[in-house]
Amino acid sequence: MLRSFDFIGSIQYICFKNIPLLAKVSLIDNESSEKSRKCEITNFFKSFVVLENLKLNEASRKLFAAAAGGVPTRLPFDLKFFKYLRISSVALDQQGFSDVMFSHLKEVNLQGFLATKAGMQFIKLLLDKSHVLVRMLIKFYIDDYDHCQLYEYLTKTYSLIVVVNAFRCASPNAEVAFHIEYDSDYDDL
Repeated sequence: MLRSFDFIGSIQYICFKNIPLLAKVSLIDNESSEKSRKCEITNFFKSFVVLENLKLNEASRKLFAAAAGGVPTRLPFDLKFFKYLRISSVALDQQGFSDVMFSHLKEVNLQGFLATKAGMQFIKLLLDKSHVLVRMLIKFYIDDYDHCQLYEYLTKTYSLIVVVNAFRCASPNAEVAFHIEYDSDYDDL
């Protein structure tokens, strides 16, 4: 039985059936064109019974969001075994998660532009509903090549860090770490 699935390609062509032991899924959608692409999100995830580890890149997340009709209000799979979440950029509406508990979620890695209302809500939700969370890593990528915008990026990043550190955390052992990676072109120096 399939327990782990790592995929890079066009995820619209994946169809899972009878995968009761699939616990680890990594989906990296590399399809550049989104025109006429459809992915039936509810059918895609309905077979995930014991999903523990999920990794989605931004293109995968956007495809699922588009298939759900925009910003999804709920994740389309059972979360009771969920332990690890790695996601590039987030857009989830927290209102649909009031009854959700991430009972086993231990590690979260988030990356992308998170200084948005949806990004902040998602971080707050994860901290508030994850009672056994050990580590949340939030990665920022800042393009410091454009020095005019660098100050703006750093200000938004610092503001996000201050706000996140003020959020209530359900796990007394949780560590929230921030990593800033600069993307300069040093070849021109």
